[in-house]
Amino acid sequence: MVTYIDVPSAPGRLSYILSTPSKKVGATEIDPSFPTVLLCHQPWVNMYIYYPQFEDPSLNEHFNLLAIDLPGHGLNRLKEPLEGEITWLRMAGLFYEGLQALGLKKVHLVGSEVGTLAPMHMAIAHPEIVESLTLVNPPGRAESESVLLGYAEWFAVQDEVKDTGDPDLIDILSAIMLEFSTGQTTNLILRGLSDELAVFAKAKMFHGEFVPFHGVFMALLKDRFSAPSPEELARLDVPNLIIENVVIGDEEESEASEDVWVDIVDKVNALAASRGKPPLATRHTLVGEAISRFHATSRWTTLTHPELLTSLLKDFLVKTTSSSLFTHTESPLGRCQPRENETAFDVGDIFNFLLDPSMASASQAEVKTWADMVRKMEQYGGVNIEQTEVYVEVEE
Repeated sequence: MVTYIDVPSAPGRLSYILSTPSKKVGATEIDPSFPTVLLCHQPWVNMYIYYPQFEDPSLNEHFNLLAIDLPGHGLNRLKEPLEGEITWLRMAGLFYEGLQALGLKKVHLVGSEVGTLAPMHMAIAHPEIVESLTLVNPPGRAESESVLLGYAEWFAVQDEVKDTGDPDLIDILSAIMLEFSTGQTTNLILRGLSDELAVFAKAKMFHGEFVPFHGVFMALLKDRFSAPSPEELARLDVPNLIIENVVIGDEEESEASEDVWVDIVDKVNALAASRGKPPLATRHTLVGEAISRFHATSRWTTLTHPELLTSLLKDFLVKTTSSSLFTHTESPLGRCQPRENETAFDVGDIFNFLLDPSMASASQAEVKTWADMVRKMEQYGGVNIEQTEVYVEVEE
């Protein structure tokens, strides 16, 4: 069940999902007897990217789990482009307003990849609300040529989609993002998620909402170098966990001092020591082989390696500064093993999102089935469903 929360700033309303230990699906109220974890997603995707964490008993039986969609993403609707400058600092402010509206006084902040920028800025601007900060594959100060190539390829297709309004190009976009972010092209679970994201984008295009959506996610992707300064992050007075994927061999070729997060961890702990406190920050590397033409491991580790990632997250959230991660700072990444979702995406919410008078049945004023919806979208050129081949990876 997707619910909405009113916030003072534009766009005025944000969709969110909440799981509590007593009501794991469709909760609308925080359980004050348990700590709360806010999971912040990256652009283009939506809050359901964290379904492996929402469905894991090691988390959902011990924490309130909360995810809020970025403006225009998921079930958030934007009829007109969002006015003003769209930055990660602004998104952090929106999420903070959402937390205030839910009556939250303290939260554990978690972000993945570019989506780590919102919790970073929130931790700097509102340290009083932060219980801990976990950053999974946060962007560095510089990007390799292969990463720049991936973004350039995706941006080029995005520009063409915006200029032509061709919905078929969205499938190409989604496929590029899947390979760039996960290193996978044939995994059925990940391909299914990629297809769902494409359908969402096509639905937004059908309703004339793709341009506002595009304006948000492109602005945030281009704002990916806007992390707070190392000096600001080094002054954080809360437990910090940095989880970074490292390609085998790369860790031997570069000096640790070149990694901005190594330097920040050292500075946070030095400041804590000067105050008579135990170490507050740690960096844990997940070492694996490059699995894509972008010479990288998966960027979306919370999705592709949920068992490993969730185990690290649980250890840190429960024990913070006494976590074993402070002494055991490296793990093998292993092979991609995404978790199949147990709780299907709320079909009613999808219908509500897509439902439009022009798509409704003349007699019933509603679309009865997903097949009806797809046929109607095909009629208007909003989606193209073709027969596809299925590829299955077999590990020897």
